[in-house]
Amino acid sequence: MVMTPHNKQKICAALSALLLLLPLSACRGAPPADPPLAAAPGSDPASDTPQDEPVPEAPETGVFDISDRTAAHEYHAEDGTLLVRASALYPQLSGTAEAVRIVNDYYKDAVERHFSHAEFSLAPMADDARAAGVDGVLLPYTADYRYEVMANNGRLLSVMHENSEFTGGLHETPVFSSETFDMRSGGLLTLADLFTVPEEEYLALFFDASAEKIAQTPEAYFDITPQLLQEAFNPSDFYVTDTGLTFYYQVYAIAPYATGLSYFTLPFDDIRDMLDPTFIS
Repeated sequence: MVMTPHNKQKICAALSALLLLLPLSACRGAPPADPPLAAAPGSDPASDTPQDEPVPEAPETGVFDISDRTAAHEYHAEDGTLLVRASALYPQLSGTAEAVRIVNDYYKDAVERHFSHAEFSLAPMADDARAAGVDGVLLPYTADYRYEVMANNGRLLSVMHENSEFTGGLHETPVFSSETFDMRSGGLLTLADLFTVPEEEYLALFFDASAEKIAQTPEAYFDITPQLLQEAFNPSDFYVTDTGLTFYYQVYAIAPYATGLSYFTLPFDDIRDMLDPTFIS
């Protein structure tokens, strides 16, 4: 006989009537709790959090779980010639917090723009060069999007990425960009958000540190002047690490291609009294 809850109650009632020594509740006790379900491989246990319950701003570990996502597309001419090969490696955060959704949507949109550029800008450019018989045109063109997490402390997430294109020249053309997110809300942080002092105070320290580093290997840079450093500076080109705040200049901005990305770091120990402890303690 299958021991269903109904059968179990009947047996318990019979025993109670005969023995009169055992409380009725002994036969009607709650069954033992089911063991916790093991998470499926690759699943995110946090995703099972009910939507109507408060979600913590960051996991208990203090960092967000980030995995790689990849995508690739090829774009061809009408005759089948491969014009552009595009790829993307981008981050995907695990969890149900609103900030996680916002960050994930941000990078999904960025990757869509990347592939749209490859299809509607680079592919026609490659096809036009091929049709015009441009000397030395090398196909396919390529467009690659890559990322690296620079800081992930539960309060902020700082990500650096490179968008590199090859369009038949001597080498690829890389463009670097970065985002720093407030992981309480998913909003993008500016430099001013990280500091509690006026902009001119921390920028003065940055330009001094940059000039000092350049002076150590002047041959790696163009003829640098304070004016050039300031004119080429983009306040959006920064990222946060575990130990400091790094500013960078695009390739060719203050140095030749061989130098690569020119970056300069202000250690937190040198600027801690200027920083907003909300994000950097």
